[in-house]
Amino acid sequence: MSQLFNLWHNNIETTIGQMNKRERANNPNTPPETLTILARDEDWNVRYGVAYNPTTPPETLTILAQDEYVKVRYYVANNRNTPPETLTILSQDEDPRVCDKVAENSNTLPETLTILSQNQRCLVRYGVSHNSNTPPETLTILARDENSAVRCGVAWNSKTPPETLTILAQDGDDDVRSLAMQNPNYK
Repeated sequence: MSQLFNLWHNNIETTIGQMNKRERANNPNTPPETLTILARDEDWNVRYGVAYNPTTPPETLTILAQDEYVKVRYYVANNRNTPPETLTILSQDEDPRVCDKVAENSNTLPETLTILSQNQRCLVRYGVSHNSNTPPETLTILARDENSAVRCGVAWNSKTPPETLTILAQDGDDDVRSLAMQNPNYK
């Protein structure tokens, strides 16, 4: 009976220890040094908490970008502290959901967004169309996208050139037309 109790007690302590690590990994008040240590934890739930944390240092996010678990890479791609170079690497991730988040991240380089604008996945192109770093020339190309949600993103984007907005103001989709005419660049 005492062996069974000891085994149960050890399992409870381990579970509580992992829960505390997960809480610290998610806590924005956790010191950067602690987050860097937690980024090497064997539990992927702890590592994805670090990737999700808005105060995780960029160097730590770069390390986590190579994690075997897609959920960790997904949150690295979504984190506003992720360096642009790391986002460029993640833009080639095998999991399309990671690419979706790279397209949406405000740190993504314009060159990377231009490449992502040619992605077959609509959600990637949609993210590019909304990103404030997307070059105007890329937005002009996306204005001809077959998907109306992508064209809506272009019509909404403050970097869209006036000439492109004039064309979108005549789009066959009501939402695209409306957004284009509401854009401050529309003349």
